[in-house]
Amino acid sequence: MKIVKLTLMTVFISFLLKCSIGTQRDACRNNLNGSFVARHCKELSTFILIGIAGSPNGDPSSVQRKEQVIGLELLNCVDYYERLRECDKEENKYIPSIYSKE
Repeated sequence: MKIVKLTLMTVFISFLLKCSIGTQRDACRNNLNGSFVARHCKELSTFILIGIAGSPNGDPSSVQRKEQVIGLELLNCVDYYERLRECDKEENKYIPSIYSKE
């Protein structure tokens, strides 16, 4: 009976706090998708097109600056996908976790 009360209490509290009960994989992916890098990585193709078509002048310093910024964004995107791969490890599927979906 105590186990049932504890389970119901946990579900009720997590509902009130807008928390979700899931696996470590879900929590990791949720936290990663809410990060700054994830948003930029998803918008990267638009950013690259704007960067390439940006200014029509052929100033070497502006072209070099654009290449540096695009390179940095690509590195951030690679880092995002490496972290995402870490979230998908097999052992994370079986570890319970509580996380916020905000």
